[in-house]
Amino acid sequence: MTDSVLRAGITRERYPLKARTLTVRRVEELSPGMRRIVVGGDELEDTLPYTRLGVADHVKLVIPDPVTGEVHLPRIGERGMERPAGIDLAIRDYTIRGFDPAAGELSLDFVLHDHGPAGRWAIAAKPGDRIGLLGPRGTTVQPDGYARYVIAADETALPATERWIAEAPQAAVLDVFVLVPDAAEERELPRHPGLRLHWLHRQAGDDLAEAVIAAVPDDDGSTYVWASAEATSVQPVRRHLREVAGFAREAIDVHGYWKLGVAGHQEPHGAPDAPRVSGGSDAAGSAAPN
Repeated sequence: MTDSVLRAGITRERYPLKARTLTVRRVEELSPGMRRIVVGGDELEDTLPYTRLGVADHVKLVIPDPVTGEVHLPRIGERGMERPAGIDLAIRDYTIRGFDPAAGELSLDFVLHDHGPAGRWAIAAKPGDRIGLLGPRGTTVQPDGYARYVIAADETALPATERWIAEAPQAAVLDVFVLVPDAAEERELPRHPGLRLHWLHRQAGDDLAEAVIAAVPDDDGSTYVWASAEATSVQPVRRHLREVAGFAREAIDVHGYWKLGVAGHQEPHGAPDAPRVSGGSDAAGSAAPN
């Protein structure tokens, strides 16, 4: 492995936790099953951390009361986050898809499911609706010293995948594998000169792990692998990379955003405030079905 690759490790930084109440500015339909919601407001500071290759950096959304629409923010004290007494807050993690400090807008992508509070909120969201936002607690910056990146995701990790495509080194080759329910969920993604995009369809029996394993039979010393999807679906990828292909730990980042049938699944993935909370039909991941 070259010196440039050895130096290209993940870096991390932590930030103080901050709570805000923001307002929906617009809603954009990405596909039949995904929606982008752009929020903003006076409480959204233009210094909110948004770092190149911090692809999976996330904020915590505080879902409004489904009846009144009122947002109850936790208090941020010396010991961290304190929930208000007598109020059952629904808090979910979502990847920052985009941030425009000049416009004062933050973009978040949602998988549309009615199985949990965040998904139900996203389905009904309209301009003027309010939502609470905490963080980000930190950033995990992915390495930029590799000649090739293999990126694997299901629909919950599409926001992070889009950031990979937009922010990866221009001279690198990007093999991107995205598993979605069917062809109707395919959409135009950001452009990159080295992009080789592979759409996989769950209804056709396509397997994300099989595709990644075939793409990286062994470690060539110049490839970095990032994979995020349902937890059990990426386990074979992690096992292959470490035990068969011989990848060093610093050359891979593989983790589950959610776990089928398990609410509250937790899996550390290297973020400063890991573990990320995810789970089944009420997952809390990148754009998870919650």
